Amino acid sequence: MDTPGWVDTHCHLDDPAYDEDRDAVVLRAERAGVRRVVVPGVDPASWDRARRCRDRFPGLVRLAFGLHPWALRGLDAAAWSRAIDALPGALGDGALAVGECGLDGRIAREGGPSLEEQAKVLSAQLDVAQAFGLPVILHAVRAHGALLSLLKARGVPVPGALHSYSGPAELLPELVRLGLYVSFGGQVTNPKATKVHKAVRLTPAARLLVESDGPDQPPFPRVSARSEPADVARLAGVMAELRGSGWEDPAAALFGSALSA
Repeated sequence: MDTPGWVDTHCHLDDPAYDEDRDAVVLRAERAGVRRVVVPGVDPASWDRARRCRDRFPGLVRLAFGLHPWALRGLDAAAWSRAIDALPGALGDGALAVGECGLDGRIAREGGPSLEEQAKVLSAQLDVAQAFGLPVILHAVRAHGALLSLLKARGVPVPGALHSYSGPAELLPELVRLGLYVSFGGQVTNPKATKVHKAVRLTPAARLLVESDGPDQPPFPRVSARSEPADVARLAGVMAELRGSGWEDPAAALFGSALSA
């Protein structure tokens, strides 16, 4: 596929899974044609790790900061409120998006914060994103309908990316109309992931993004315990095959001049 370079729109390159060979991971990514990697922080501790990652690889790494629904486990309302209060200051350190944030029905059913509690935290982050004029990076697991309802209720477009989309393809038209791009990761290589394959085919080409979701989604067959940015070229090729045609990675259009700087 002819491309000026891939953008891995979602990789936790700060994760300890890369501590032993992060330089080698970056070298493989560059050799695979990856020119930018968006590293989304998920809580204040990971915001700091992401900054260090950016400082180590300033030509490659771009930052996003948010509060992931998983990070709410074990926190009371005062603790997550303090994290939200700290978010604007973090974004001032060159962040190009708010996130990773969102809704997770699985952890709600496993005794974590309820979807209602998660929605309050997400709404607060969407307010921050709107105030800063930034897109959002959205996590949704078993809560795509609830997420769609929340976004529609805001009454304004919500520019951003649905990270590692796994929801019903039937929701995509409304989500795209709200201003969202749709990103896919290693699951596109799973021959049994028919719902994901359908979503890839039905997403408008100009709204497709690709991500490694490193280290969490190694491509099939799982010959590695982790995914990494170099995987996105292969994933994009699989997505093109599923669609029956090529497509260009439009991540720069979503994240703006920060990616081309």
